[in-house]
Amino acid sequence: MKWLSLYRKLYNKLIEVHDPTKIIPENPLAFFKHNEAMQVNAIIIGQDPYAFKDMVSNTLLATGIPFIAHKPTFSLNIINQAFNFVTQKWLGISLPHDNTLQVFQAMGIAMVNTAFTTTIYHPAEHLGTYIIDGQPMSYHEVTAAYLEYLIEKNPYGNIPILAMGAHAQKALSLVQHNNKYQTIHPAAAKSKSLFNIGEFERFIKSIPYGEENIKKYKLLSDSINSGGADESKTVLSEDTV
Repeated sequence: MKWLSLYRKLYNKLIEVHDPTKIIPENPLAFFKHNEAMQVNAIIIGQDPYAFKDMVSNTLLATGIPFIAHKPTFSLNIINQAFNFVTQKWLGISLPHDNTLQVFQAMGIAMVNTAFTTTIYHPAEHLGTYIIDGQPMSYHEVTAAYLEYLIEKNPYGNIPILAMGAHAQKALSLVQHNNKYQTIHPAAAKSKSLFNIGEFERFIKSIPYGEENIKKYKLLSDSINSGGADESKTVLSEDTV
């Protein structure tokens, strides 16, 4: 795979330039395995991972868009507010506000960051340009190649892609695709209105089987919350995407 070859070259350079003991996450390709296991109906691109300390294990955990959130964050709060605003307006559906991205997973939305890695507590530090084999390379090219990979393997072809923030938009600009959407990064938004609700709404409505899967997720959530299903054993089947 082209994107994987580019990533390996870039990662080898990154551990030369930066302290490898401070690079997060420990498994930068965890998002890839997660996305491979699902039917991708749409893609959201963010910036890079970030870290926080888990108080139970006293270890640092990486989170960010490709990693289903380990704890509530401001960015996730904005995304959830925006999503609930859209579903309420569009379908009259209010979903549980639990500060996770589980509903996006249920809809088949692949989560990708422009940079698969960063140095702990230094956002966007790996998003610069590096000289590799005499040629300039950055994560923007790596991520663009990964997006092309997802597009090519998708049975729907022209799947919608939402780029959140300048770095994500730069990576998406390198991809020949005509179903693109963009907003500012949620971390930069002081409210859901600044997040560009209109563009986010157009993106959500363009997702194949989006309405159907939102309704199924709502039924599942209601069943779990009412005690009618065991959340640990309930999964969405493949026919929901």
